[in-house]
Amino acid sequence: MGILDQFAAMFAPHQFQTDVKFTGTMPKVMFTWQVYNYLRTLVSIVSGPVSWLGTAVKLSEGVYLISKVFLPTQEVTAGAASIEPEDWVKLTEEITAAHPDEAMAIINQINFWGCATSTNTTAASDKDVKNLFAQSGQPFCILGSFSLQGKIELTLHQFEGAPMSFKDIPWGIAESEDEELVNAITNEVAAKVRKRAYAAYNVHHYTPPAAPAASKPVVLAAKTVAAAAAVTDDEELDDEKIEIEDEDDTDETATTPAATGADSSADENADDETDDPDPDDITGGKPRAIN
Repeated sequence: MGILDQFAAMFAPHQFQTDVKFTGTMPKVMFTWQVYNYLRTLVSIVSGPVSWLGTAVKLSEGVYLISKVFLPTQEVTAGAASIEPEDWVKLTEEITAAHPDEAMAIINQINFWGCATSTNTTAASDKDVKNLFAQSGQPFCILGSFSLQGKIELTLHQFEGAPMSFKDIPWGIAESEDEELVNAITNEVAAKVRKRAYAAYNVHHYTPPAAPAASKPVVLAAKTVAAAAAVTDDEELDDEKIEIEDEDDTDETATTPAATGADSSADENADDETDDPDPDDITGGKPRAIN
């Protein structure tokens, strides 16, 4: 026997089931509020298919912004809308007239094509439009279908590097500032709103005043009434003392003249006795002998 007892079967192709894994960032499309409102109104007005073009800019990895939309001249049928080459030329002339300073930049950013449909089928499959963007040298294009039922389906085709397509990618509304509205409100606030000016204080030494207590006036009033009552009682006591002293003075005044008169009479008698001595007791200053 040889080294190999049995050879493997002949290799043959089988029913392949390819699995592709995308390791990059899933793309997402953002509409400005102006574009969103414009397209919603446009789809609500038209009764059949109509198409438009718009600018699409790649903001960051996987994020695309649609900020401007243009409605070109076109011919429509019951089920399709087509933009002819002469319609493209006319649109570029309109953009140049409306935006003379930035016309070329806007035209070079036209990477978005959209179409309104009367049914809920929104698959954007216009191969002619896709090929047109690819042939114009654009790095990508976004095709969108907008239904009256409110569904938006977007497909992103990337032409740079390995060509790749993303169907039914997520979308949202960018919260961008309306420059005209911001300027109008800023001017109105500057004209009508003013700040109150306060006196300057030394931040390092300023002590805010204490808030007055609600019960303090009541306490002060009670103290005031008590003090007034005390003063009134003291005045009444002083008046009583003055009346008592006046009565004592009146009694002394009534009794003093009589006593003074008696004393005066006694003093006068004493003076009379002293002035008129008894003749029998007078001996010329010599003692008298007693028998």
